[in-house]
Amino acid sequence: MIAAILFVFGTALGSFLNVVALRYNPERGVFSPKSIGGRSHCPSCKRELRWFELVPIISFLIQGARCRRCSFRMSFRYLAVELACGSLLAAAYLFLTHFYGFRLAAGLFGWEYLLLALWALALFALVLIVLIDLDHFIIPDGLNIAVGAIGLGIAAILAAHASDLPFASWSFTKQYALLAAPDVSVLINRVIAGLVGAAWFWALYAASRGRGMGFGDVKLAAAIGLLIGWPDIALAGALAFIVGGLWGAGVVLLGKGKFRDRVPFAPFFVAGTLITIFFGNTLLDWYFSIFRG
Repeated sequence: MIAAILFVFGTALGSFLNVVALRYNPERGVFSPKSIGGRSHCPSCKRELRWFELVPIISFLIQGARCRRCSFRMSFRYLAVELACGSLLAAAYLFLTHFYGFRLAAGLFGWEYLLLALWALALFALVLIVLIDLDHFIIPDGLNIAVGAIGLGIAAILAAHASDLPFASWSFTKQYALLAAPDVSVLINRVIAGLVGAAWFWALYAASRGRGMGFGDVKLAAAIGLLIGWPDIALAGALAFIVGGLWGAGVVLLGKGKFRDRVPFAPFFVAGTLITIFFGNTLLDWYFSIFRG
């Protein structure tokens, strides 16, 4: 029941994030009233949309993805983002409550609610980063700062309640983190991850002279490092290049582009981060099982 409610709430947030991304102006803040103010309207005929035309998913399907007045075809992106955000919020709740060993919602204490809320904010900030990078090839500094700050907040909660949490719950790689991470506090681990992530991507940025990697990606690496820690940032970064390489190969094979085409990297980095969060430990189990025969 809770997951279903969160799915519905997530679709509404996804609709909002779409509006924020589509109205984003690099000269203003992400949530500037000038950017997100005003009623939603049809991109073609500019007619203001009624409330029943703004119901996530349902309105899109009932109207056949078209404006009721001018029949302008709406982008499939609206539906995709709403579905993705609803699914992400529900899945994050189910996964994180299991990962941290939380009881049913009725038995949660304040800090557990706060931890889940911070993760939800971080995930939606990452979604917004993806949408804006796809549209503008820009990652707003404000969103990078927000993700990093949320990451430090999550680390502070994990550090304060370490005795109440399962083994190695500070890393989504679980026991494998003990092989690669120094024996330091969660906060210091996050700082190390942020520095390593920034240094790694700065090296790529410098080596390509900004052609293969934007400086916004360097800042994003630092923010994600603060969010998920070490060695999770290394796995997320590696997965980002794997996902990006597979996508690029698919595009070229289908004749939809060339390897030299400019492509935003944030979607791949966020994909690698989400895979690390939800499947990091499982992937490493599979990888090391290969060597065990």
